[in-house]
Amino acid sequence: MHDFVAAWTKVMNADRFASWQASRQRVRLQVARAGSPRRSRRKLLEVVIRATRVKDSIGAGYPCVYSLDEIVETRPLPCSPRPPDSGAKKMTHLVVVGATPALTSGKRTLARCESARIVLQATTCELVNLFAYPTNNVREVAVLGASPAGWLSARSSITDALRRADMVILGYGLTKPSGSAGKHHEAQVVWLKETLLAGKSSVFQVGDGPRHPSRWQRWTSRAYPGTPFLIALGQSFESPRK
Repeated sequence: MHDFVAAWTKVMNADRFASWQASRQRVRLQVARAGSPRRSRRKLLEVVIRATRVKDSIGAGYPCVYSLDEIVETRPLPCSPRPPDSGAKKMTHLVVVGATPALTSGKRTLARCESARIVLQATTCELVNLFAYPTNNVREVAVLGASPAGWLSARSSITDALRRADMVILGYGLTKPSGSAGKHHEAQVVWLKETLLAGKSSVFQVGDGPRHPSRWQRWTSRAYPGTPFLIALGQSFESPRK
């Protein structure tokens, strides 16, 4: 049997609980986000988390123990004092900048992007790529990317996506291609970062580098062993170094 419990707030970028109320199937959390010290500016969220009870309480002062499975849902709650009604809910758009289009279905990469959307509470998510031509690996990029054409043609779709972006994840990978393609790759990254600096999007990466989405779970399992993926992913988002 599954119960809904509140066991974690870090994924919401929260520094503490403001308050919480529990029922048999749902925990309603009022989570104060870090960086919002004034009560009137707190972002309050409801978090639904699925977990399995692994140990029952043996008396007062001995709480039940749960094994956390996944974050099911998050939603904003009214603040106190309640802000003026601004009408429709603000839509937020997440853009993930990957490496190259996939020659296969790319299901794993798309699934990881969807996980990031859930964790960051974006409304929509979009994947664009640093290099325009489909490849299987960085060795193929070294061949196809020796000329600037594939890099330059990718810029229009990246630029269009960044105009819509509220949040951006750098996910083009830690390994650059060799030879001339490596120089084009470096120039593309410089161009991307300059474009991001000119915008207002929040920029993240997973861990200490722009890991590709297909490698996120490998990273989180090493950095946070035994922690469910969505939780570990939320703890892994960092701002890129300048």
